[in-house]
Amino acid sequence: MYRLFSGLCTLIAAFSGLIVVSAIGDLVQGSDTSSGILMGLVVFFGLTGIASGRYVFKTRIGVKRKIEEKKERKLLNIIRKKSGRITPFELASESDFSFDEAKNALEQLCIRGVGQAHITDEGYTVYVFDGVVSDDQKLKAKSPLKS
Repeated sequence: MYRLFSGLCTLIAAFSGLIVVSAIGDLVQGSDTSSGILMGLVVFFGLTGIASGRYVFKTRIGVKRKIEEKKERKLLNIIRKKSGRITPFELASESDFSFDEAKNALEQLCIRGVGQAHITDEGYTVYVFDGVVSDDQKLKAKSPLKS
């Protein structure tokens, strides 16, 4: 449904642009049509084109944002399942991320201050996320106000 409506709005924006250009051309060249009518066409179809184009642009950005949020949620769930320690290979093998996308996503989380990159003795990169707490740790958590 989204694609149908988005496609329709794209056609409306293109058609509106054509009408606006034609009306401006008639205004410049002088036409039998009243200049008031031509100005009305320019305003009406100009606003219609802008509104349709804005809808298409905002909707596409919104869809892209939702896709990114969904991928990040999947990434965080996999990190949680791995107890906060994960390699790009593990992430790529358990998700729809390619290896390079997995590595980049983990690096981006580290840049944002959410995790750190550690290197094993063999030279492998393990990304560590300290915010992951086990259920047992949650149960043993104590109030900072109690001594």
